[in-house]
Amino acid sequence: MSNKIDHYELIDKVNQAVTSPESFDPEEMEQLMNDEEFVSLYKTAVDLRRVSLEHSSIPDIKEEFHKFEAAHAPTQRNTRVIWMSLAAVAAACVVALFLLMGREKRQLNSNDDSCLYYAEQSIDDIIITSGGKTVSMTELRKHSEERLHGVIVKGDVIEYQPSDLHDMEITSSTILVPQGKVAKIVLPDGSRVWLNARSSLLYPCQFAKGRPREVELKGEAFFEITPDKSRPFIVKTGQLTTRVLGTSFNIRSYQGEQPSVTLVTGSVRVSANGASAPSSILRPGEHWTMLDATSSVTSVDTDIYTCWRDGLFYFDGQPLRDIMIEIGRWYNMNVILGSNEHINDRLHFNGERDKSVEELIEQMNMICNTRIVIEDNVLKVY
Repeated sequence: MSNKIDHYELIDKVNQAVTSPESFDPEEMEQLMNDEEFVSLYKTAVDLRRVSLEHSSIPDIKEEFHKFEAAHAPTQRNTRVIWMSLAAVAAACVVALFLLMGREKRQLNSNDDSCLYYAEQSIDDIIITSGGKTVSMTELRKHSEERLHGVIVKGDVIEYQPSDLHDMEITSSTILVPQGKVAKIVLPDGSRVWLNARSSLLYPCQFAKGRPREVELKGEAFFEITPDKSRPFIVKTGQLTTRVLGTSFNIRSYQGEQPSVTLVTGSVRVSANGASAPSSILRPGEHWTMLDATSSVTSVDTDIYTCWRDGLFYFDGQPLRDIMIEIGRWYNMNVILGSNEHINDRLHFNGERDKSVEELIEQMNMICNTRIVIEDNVLKVY
């Protein structure tokens, strides 16, 4: 994966294609269309668009793409037929994806400074992409005898079991988790992953012999890694790299938040991507946090950072600001500040993630000095 465009840079390029199509020429777009991750994103976008159409009206996608196509009309159409047919579908779906996901943010632009968390476009199920095909976890579970290029669902666990040589050739799979859900994944080497809400994991369908086992994370995940001294396990996010041999740890790297790593057992080496600061080797019970160009390591109660995989909210002295962002993400609700007076108050609070948001907010209103109300899909803090 290291020889490809960075996962987050690729998303920026897709967004750029949507907002400023004139900045790309056909050759650049053709290069992107040859990138496997771009195609995986396109497949996911197809599914997101399908779900979104059931709940929302969207801009005229054909019109948006015709603008894009007109700006990049190829001079040699006889050599571009395949590219244009795929690009037409991909660009239309990507346009839909970004316009839909950005709508609720634009609706709140009149008072952006007061918004702690923006809800994203809702997805109803865990989405699995492998070998260029995309299905929901529910659909794959219904057909338990079938495999999505080696990916199967057993109960509530996503596993990879290659069935033939064709499966061995598939390079990667992506798991995308929506609001209010946690995905349990068994990787090809037997390592286990719990993927939190609004997170995604990109991993190869087979780890090569004698080479590091490498995955890419966006969001939050807990890992239990199968020991293999000959193949270190590497987790990359947009901001940090974590290298392990065999251990259990939590990585949190949501956009707009300080990334962190919490070690439960074993040992890991953490380094900030592109930073001059030295890497840090963590011991069990230590918590690494990136602070601008530096980092800090502290001793913590690891349950605070890992109990989400057991279906719990657990806050032990966290600011109300952080608590509300976490609740907004889990229930996919906008969080708006009506007052800043108590937003940095530190609270001790725990609750079950399968409760309704109404029940959870009722509990919180009993212990905090502020008032939280629910209006439509918005949590307002007064």
